[in-house]
Amino acid sequence: MRTIFKLMALLAVIAAATLQVVWESGKWVLRTVRSAFAPPVGAGAGIEAALEDGSDVGTQIATAAKAPAPAAANDDAGFLMTPLPEAPYDVSTDFGEIARAYIRARVTARPEPDLAVLDEQTEAWLRGLTLAECQRLATTPPRRLSAHIFGDHLFRNLAPCHVRDPGMPAILLADTDAPDDRHREILDDLADDPELVPGYQAPWASRAA
Repeated sequence: MRTIFKLMALLAVIAAATLQVVWESGKWVLRTVRSAFAPPVGAGAGIEAALEDGSDVGTQIATAAKAPAPAAANDDAGFLMTPLPEAPYDVSTDFGEIARAYIRARVTARPEPDLAVLDEQTEAWLRGLTLAECQRLATTPPRRLSAHIFGDHLFRNLAPCHVRDPGMPAILLADTDAPDDRHREILDDLADDPELVPGYQAPWASRAA
């Protein structure tokens, strides 16, 4: 008998969990709440089935990981993404690189670079360097060689290549809190011999003018 009462109590708990009493049409009725636990319908109806089939989900994830990423033609706002423009061609940098390669070839066993890209005056200046001058310039950075070639910042006791046009405006050497070695060298030459840096103008000279 006691077992029957326990069974009836369990059935009552189950019924209370799945039924609710609502007021409808002027009377209290029992309505099932099983629909609240029903799987979603519409766009999300397949989610539960996909979760139950773990192998299918794993296959989809593995396939998506192996698929190549599409090229991003647009950004998040929908605008067309265009590649960044290439840096403009800087002939002065090439002149410095070629000059350094030629100078190093003169003091080592390396082959000489092609000087066809250089103008006749620059090529003649390079070929006119003595062995001692090449040894002096062998460790010079290309930018510093270009500055001498184009007459912006000359080396002491070295023949110039291109003479800077005096009518060209001087480049202002801006004040800086932490000048690098190039700035210090220019400032020293401006103080000792301004003719070595015709392409630069000291900040104090600009203010005085």
